Amino acid sequence: MYAPLDALQEANASQGLAANPSYSVFVTANAGSGKTKVLVDRIARLLLEGSKPSAFLCITYTKAAAAEMQRRLFERLGGWCVADDATLAAELAKLGAPNANLGQARALFAQALETPGGLKIQTIHAFCERVLARFPLEAGVPPGFDIADEARAAALLGQARADAALAPDAPREAFRRFAARLHGEALEGLLDRLALRRAEFHNYAQRNQGELFAQQRLRDRHGVTQSAQDFIREFLRPWRWDDLREAAAKLCEGSTQDVATAERLRTVLACVERNDHAGAMAGCFALALTGDGALRASFATKPTQKAHPWLEPLVRGLAEATADARDRLNAIERAEDSDRRARTRAETGSGLFRCEDARRRARF
Repeated sequence: MYAPLDALQEANASQGLAANPSYSVFVTANAGSGKTKVLVDRIARLLLEGSKPSAFLCITYTKAAAAEMQRRLFERLGGWCVADDATLAAELAKLGAPNANLGQARALFAQALETPGGLKIQTIHAFCERVLARFPLEAGVPPGFDIADEARAAALLGQARADAALAPDAPREAFRRFAARLHGEALEGLLDRLALRRAEFHNYAQRNQGELFAQQRLRDRHGVTQSAQDFIREFLRPWRWDDLREAAAKLCEGSTQDVATAERLRTVLACVERNDHAGAMAGCFALALTGDGALRASFATKPTQKAHPWLEPLVRGLAEATADARDRLNAIERAEDSDRRARTRAETGSGLFRCEDARRRARF
């Protein structure tokens, strides 16, 4: 019977098997367990068996991993180049190639250095770049393109955003809508995503018989038949604003809590008087809802309710209707946001989406 191997011997045996070019293997292991060493050993044995340095390819996920693998391999081959016969023979035997020619092993370092283009130990991105560079016409990229780093890509997109905002055919209404809701990096991030996903909307538009039908389909998906402005205008029309104005005056005679409610109600009334429908709707939300979006528990204190029984039901009616309108208005605004994004993708023929051409030239 054979004595069982200890853990270290078993790991070394498994690594030796994986490094043997005669086997096709798939290795999965934890970080720091020796995967890079196995790959370097396997490459070294391939070279010892006569494979040309230019004939194999090693792909990694990161530049750091590729650099580390290349460093280890050159360190190994450089060590063989200057090692004496006994030391080199021992290393080759440990590698699993005891019959390798010592002179051939010493020559591998120079062969690797002289390989046109160097050893192909690179990231998957670098490999794809090489393929595109060799076959640019087949890939649909400009011959001689180069890769933009993050700073250059950011500069290209920034210039494209500025061009888009100033272009004659710019969808200014869409830009204005998003700028009012987003700022800084959030707005830039949205525009970048729209630029990079323009083809998705074009495909969607083609499936729905054109841009106009596609935009209507987006609105239908949200059950929307009117604009947010029309909805707000209809919502504000039926209320008895004179009675609510009197309610605000009576609330100002009450406690601190009543006065706070009166101030919120007066904000709504002021917007209604100057026909600021959007401001009035925002004021209604502030009147009706807490910071967490829940309906407020009370709109008048008990003494005020006792003194003016009509007041609390009137204000509560407006507040409850506002809470009910919130979901409907949110659906309308989601539909309008989708429509504006679609218009931003489809209508802007220059500026932002010409950045795609710049990206093709600089980065593909």
